[in-house]
Amino acid sequence: RPQLAALQEVDDALYDSLARDIAIGAGLAALPFAPRNPQPRSDGVCILFDPSVLQPVPGSHVVRHLTHGQNGSQHPGGVIAVAIFDVVVAGHALGVRLAAATAHVNPSPAAKDALESGVEPQNGEELGTDAHVAAQLITALEEACAMCGGCCDVRIFLGDLNGVTDRGAEILALAGMTSAYLAAGEGAMEDWRGSLVTSHNDMFHWGGELDLVFCRGAEVRGVLQLPSHPRLMPCPRPRDHPFASLPMAGWPSDHMSLVADLALRPSAR
Repeated sequence: RPQLAALQEVDDALYDSLARDIAIGAGLAALPFAPRNPQPRSDGVCILFDPSVLQPVPGSHVVRHLTHGQNGSQHPGGVIAVAIFDVVVAGHALGVRLAAATAHVNPSPAAKDALESGVEPQNGEELGTDAHVAAQLITALEEACAMCGGCCDVRIFLGDLNGVTDRGAEILALAGMTSAYLAAGEGAMEDWRGSLVTSHNDMFHWGGELDLVFCRGAEVRGVLQLPSHPRLMPCPRPRDHPFASLPMAGWPSDHMSLVADLALRPSAR
């Protein structure tokens, strides 16, 4: 079973029953729900963990709301939730601390305008995680680690970032974060067409690498290959509606699930 999981766009009203079902079906415990926007509360993110190997450090659960824009022109930017865990084996702590984070970044204001006008978004203002948002994500991670003495050997960050600009990617890389699916290369997708695509929205006919798994202090041993699908293709995308689209019967989401097999680096033990 997974030892760490994160969900985005979780319905606030269904969270308690969802957490109970996951505990019964998968043996995972859940941290408190983190709403994506303070008002109105409708959906949010959550972190799930295997309590036999991960023990939450008391008081380490941090939730921070993000903003788009600077110099007073700020818009709601989504949420990041971070928690610190002690890694244990057979009930004994290894002396290793793991910081786990999940985020759902709102589309930027420019993205909404571009998508509704039919403009094909590029690696610019249309993407959700620019340098300003990336800095907020890293700051939240660092803040949670500092609350626990600053020693977090492993950091794992999972989320729907609604795309990352080149400068945003630089900020994440400078913080030592490695993309698990980038490390997998062409093997990340069953039908590789030149770039990684994790989502497609049929309303806007746009998608891309919106979802990411980042790690630091861990070795990427493998990832779950994204299946072949006519909608998982890079730009430019056709604007027709084929029989198989996303969401679709049997898959009620416009995002694919990402799964990575990570191992602590020997130097982190």
